[in-house]
Amino acid sequence: MKKRITSEKLVHAVSFALFVLMLTEAYLVHEDEIKASVARLKTIIENKNKTKEAEALEQTEASEKGEQTDGQQTAED
Repeated sequence: MKKRITSEKLVHAVSFALFVLMLTEAYLVHEDEIKASVARLKTIIENKNKTKEAEALEQTEASEKGEQTDGQQTAED
């Protein structure tokens, strides 16, 4: 049995190929801008992660100090 390629499948294949070509062209034209945007996003994410780590560390230190203070107050009472 021979498989037939319908005109609909051919249209879909050609449309997809053109779509990929357009994306490739857009990437090549705007490659520097895309790379700069990605670098900015990475920097923003890294800064957020550092901020979250610092806040978590501060909370841990504050809770440890709170436990120490509670222990001292109990000992004083």
